[in-house]
Amino acid sequence: MANVQGVDNYKVTLYFDKDDELISNCSCPYEGGGVCKHIVSVILSLSNINIVSNNKTKSKENIFDLVSKLNLKDAQEFITEVILKKPEVVIDLKVFVQGQKESSKIEEDYYIKFKNELSQIGPESLLESFHFFEQQYDYDDYWDNDGDSDTDNRLSEWVDEVVDLVSKYFNNNNFKEALKIYFSAIQAYFERGFELEKKYIELGDWIEEAGNKLLGQMNTYLEKLPKEHFEFTVRSLIRLIKLQSLKSHKSDLLFCTGNLYFKFEDVVSLKKLVEKYIAFYPPISLNLLTFLKKTSKFKELHSLSERALLLIPKEKDFFSFKPDNYYDREDFEIKVRCLLIGTFEPRFDYKLLIYNLERLFEISKEIKDYRLLREEYKSSEEKNIYLEKIEKLFSKNNHIKVLFKVFRIENNKLKILNLIQKHKDAECFSEMVKFVKDQFPKECFLAYKSKINKLLEVADTEKYEAICTHLLEMGKANLNDKFTLYISEIKQKYHKRYRLMENIEKYGL
Repeated sequence: MANVQGVDNYKVTLYFDKDDELISNCSCPYEGGGVCKHIVSVILSLSNINIVSNNKTKSKENIFDLVSKLNLKDAQEFITEVILKKPEVVIDLKVFVQGQKESSKIEEDYYIKFKNELSQIGPESLLESFHFFEQQYDYDDYWDNDGDSDTDNRLSEWVDEVVDLVSKYFNNNNFKEALKIYFSAIQAYFERGFELEKKYIELGDWIEEAGNKLLGQMNTYLEKLPKEHFEFTVRSLIRLIKLQSLKSHKSDLLFCTGNLYFKFEDVVSLKKLVEKYIAFYPPISLNLLTFLKKTSKFKELHSLSERALLLIPKEKDFFSFKPDNYYDREDFEIKVRCLLIGTFEPRFDYKLLIYNLERLFEISKEIKDYRLLREEYKSSEEKNIYLEKIEKLFSKNNHIKVLFKVFRIENNKLKILNLIQKHKDAECFSEMVKFVKDQFPKECFLAYKSKINKLLEVADTEKYEAICTHLLEMGKANLNDKFTLYISEIKQKYHKRYRLMENIEKYGL
C-alpha cells in the first residue's frame, strides 16, 4: 500500500493473486486503458527501494561518524553558517530544539496568525493567476493534472507550508503543538475560503483543491496520535464540525471522529455520535457495527444495520452533484452486509441470512460472494429461482461476464449458450464459446458468424483488426468445417475493401 501525491492524495494497492498475477488499484478517477500514472510511480519507486535504502544507510553512518568528532563550539558555528546560507532550515532547528515540549501558544494564537496571513492573499491576485491558468490550459483537464495546475495558487502554497510545518512537529513527536497548528489552520483556511467563494464563485475549485490538500493529511496524522491527546483532538474535531465554513466537509470530519472513538475504545461516545448523526450520514455507523460484531452483540448489530441500510437514499432522491453528506451508497451497503456475514443463526434466521447474501452478491458482483451464497441454500429449487432473477437483472444491466462466471460454476452450458447468442458484444464472448463449443459447435459457429457479419456491415477500417482477431479465435475453436468456406465468402464479397484484405493476409487467414 502506498500514498501518492498528485492533484489529491491517492491510495495505491499492489498485490499478487494466487496465479502470481500483479493486481493494482488506485483511488484516483482515471478511467483510461491500462494502469494510471500513480500506480506506475509506485512500481518505479519500489524498483529503486533497495538502492535508496542502502545509500541512506551509508550516508547516515558517515554523518554520525562526522558529528561525533565535533565539539559543541564547532557544532554551533557550523549550524549557524548553514542557517545563514539556508534560512528555511531555521524552522527545522526550532522544531528540533523545542522537542516534545508544548509552547505557550494556544489555538487562538495560531488561528489569529493564520487568519492575518490569509487576509494578505487578496482575491485580485488569485483571480489574476486563475484567469492566466484558464488561458494557458484546457480547464476540462484541470483535475487530471499532477498538481502543476495550482503553481500560482497562493492559497495552495500557504497550505503546503502549513502541512510541512505540522508534519515536522508530528515527526518530532510534538503532537500537541502539531494539533494546535493543524486545527487552527483548518478553521482559518476554510473561513477565508468561505468569504472568497461567496464573492468570487469562479475561485471555488481552487479553494476546494487547496482545502482538500489540508484535510487530506488528517488520517495520516490521526493514525500516529497517542491516547494522551485523544480528548483534545476530539474537541477540536467537534468544534470544526459545527462551523458553517466546513459544512461541505462535515461528513469527513464526522468519520474521523468516529475512527478516533473506535481506535481508543470510547464506545459510549461512539454510540452517542452515531445516534446524533446517523440520519445525516449513515456510514458513521460502520465503526460501531464493527465493534458490535467483534464483541458478538449480534442482536444490536442487526438492529443498527437495518436502521442504517434503510437510511440509504434511493436513486431518485440522491443528487448527481455531490451533496454535503455524499458517500458511495453501494460501497456502504457492501461493507454493512459483509459485517453481517456469520451473525445469523441458520436455524432461526435462515431467510435473513439468505437475503443478506443475495443482496450482497447483487451489489458486489463478486464471485466469492456467490460461492458463499450457494453453500447456504437448503435446496436447488431456491438456488434456481435466484439464478433466474439475477439472469434478468444482470442481463438488463449488461453484467454478462458475471453471469458467465456464475453459470460456469454451475456448469450450466445451455445458459452460457443463451448468453453467447444474445450478447455477442460481450467482452467474454470468446471465453464463453471455448467453454461450450464441444457441446454446441454449430450454434457457436453461427454466433461467431453473426457477430463478424455485423461488424462487416459498414466499411470501417478501425474494425478490421477486431474482425481478423475474431476470425482467428473462430478458427482456433475449430467449430465447423465450413470455416474455410466462410473466409472465402468474405474475401469474395469484400475484395474491394483493400485494408480489410491486407489485414486478412497479415493474420494468415
